[in-house]
Amino acid sequence: MNTNQLVHFFKAEAVKANKQTFPIYVQSFAHLWQYECGTLETIPPEIDLLITTRAIELGLISTQVAD
Repeated sequence: MNTNQLVHFFKAEAVKANKQTFPIYVQSFAHLWQYECGTLETIPPEIDLLITTRAIELGLISTQVAD
């Protein structure tokens, strides 16, 4: 599988994921990416943004700043 396919499949799965399945999709993507590329350092910025955005939308992370 090439990285373009991997990105395409992850995007498709991420948008339909729910609070329980999203972390599984992210973990699977990270494992596959590391296998294909040897490092997580080369994950495209668009994927990093997608992960962050979906995690916020699903309530998995908060954007509130502590006092």
